[in-house]
Parts: sequence; structure tokens; C-alpha cells
Amino acid sequence: MASGFFVPEDGLALVLANQAIYQNLLRSFIDHHQNLADRIDHLIEHNDRPELIRFCHTTKSTTGHMGSSVVQQQAMACELQLKSTPGPLTAAEKADLASLVQNMLHLMDLAEAYLASQSLTSGPSPATPVQTASSAGQTGADPAAAGQTDAASIWQLLRNSLDGHDPKNSRKYLSQLQEQTEQESDQEILRQVQKLLGQYQYAQACQLLDPIIAKRKRDS
Repeated sequence: MASGFFVPEDGLALVLANQAIYQNLLRSFIDHHQNLADRIDHLIEHNDRPELIRFCHTTKSTTGHMGSSVVQQQAMACELQLKSTPGPLTAAEKADLASLVQNMLHLMDLAEAYLASQSLTSGPSPATPVQTASSAGQTGADPAAAGQTDAASIWQLLRNSLDGHDPKNSRKYLSQLQEQTEQESDQEILRQVQKLLGQYQYAQACQLLDPIIAKRKRDS
């Protein structure tokens, strides 16, 4: 495959080299795209151009976060083509979508291989940048600092799942933060994010989270 098809280092750089966040992104991508070929075949069969455009737009974002510039650029090209040609799908568009699906399936295989390699490398108790309070106590680290890092990771995971238009994981991370967050100002932000998620306003929800995530990164 061409250079840039799957570069984990690029994806890791986007999450400040946090393996826990990056591996969760990979797992979310794999889980979300089960039965991908059948789903896209169904959309093509029903000539659902708007949904295919949304699929390409989401793929452009998620594959970029994974570290695949090749698939990201391919999804971008498909999205632009689908937007520029109204009416029934053309043979060329169907072929381009089929190629995109095949590359995504290959990317899923590479992601699974990467996750397996990390599991073998780290052993049964992987050391990640995210520590729980109990593990911090065993190593002599500050439990409060460990909790802050863990919370920061969940905020970032929520942001990434929203950016990837993944409502299932977005609701999961949102629920975790609502249980853990004590500051009323942050709780209000989470309530607004929950409302926007229900309206499928992913971009607006991400904008609300960006200042909080930036502050937590500065404080960590």
C-alpha cells in the first residue's frame, strides 16, 4: 500500500501520544463498521446520495484521526464527487465507493493487527498514560492527578466520538462524564452537548467541548 495508508504515529500525535485514547479510537472504528459492505450496498441500491455523502464525510474525519491520510483523501474525493453530481448514482461513483469500502476493510484489518501487537508488547497489565486512582496509589503517584488524567481522556474520547458521528459511544462517554463531573459549569456544558447530540448537531457539540479539553491539556 502507498505511504500514509496507515501510520499509527500520525494518529497518536492527534491525541498527544495517549495510547489508551488511540486504541479506543481504533476499536470504535472497527466496531462501528461491522457489516460495512452490506450497508453501503444497500445505500447504493436505494440511490441514497445524501446518506452516502454523510458516510464519506464521517469517514474523512475518522480515518484522519486513525492516521490514514490515503483513505481520508479518498473519502474526501468521493464526498466532493457525490455532492457535485445530483440524480442517480453513476457507474464511476459506484466504483469509487466500492474502492473506498475495500480500503476501509483493509484499514480495519490493519487496526486489528496493531491492537493485537500492542497487547502482545504490553502484556497482561499494559502501562498506559491513563492511570486509575488505585494503580496510582500502588506506584506512589498522586491519585488526584491520576483521576484528572483519566477524566481528561474521557472528555477527549467524547469529542472524538462526536467528531466521528458515533452516537452510541458518544452517549456512553457522556454518561460517564455526567457521573464523574462535579463542577456545575462543566455539567451545564454536558447538558448542552446531550441536547445537541439528540439533534445530531455533532459539530456544535464539538465546539462546546474544545475549550474544556484545551484547558485540561494545559493543566495536565
